[in-house]
Amino acid sequence: MEREFRKGKEKEMTQEMIKKFEDAGCKRWTKGNFDRLYINASTLGLECDYYSTGNIRSAKLAGMEISNCLARKIKAAKMYFEVSDGTFHSDLFDTKINLAVSDFLAKIVGEN
Repeated sequence: MEREFRKGKEKEMTQEMIKKFEDAGCKRWTKGNFDRLYINASTLGLECDYYSTGNIRSAKLAGMEISNCLARKIKAAKMYFEVSDGTFHSDLFDTKINLAVSDFLAKIVGEN
């Protein structure tokens, strides 16, 4: 199930905003009527320490400690911003992700 996270009034992103998102680590994907900026977990601030087996030892999202289970889910989640209206979409819904997205947007918008 896909969830949306909206921050403020939805409006189409300008080329300047798109450039800021790309500079911050988002990858733009366009096909047909779709125009999206995909964001990966590390760009949102996911930091993981691993055991030698490859399992997650500990994890933080934007400085907040999170469970290893949530970290695995975030790494696997499909997350993107829709360029046409600026909304954030994710197939994973969690309050901590919403906080990380808010922090990410504040950094992007705060850069002038």
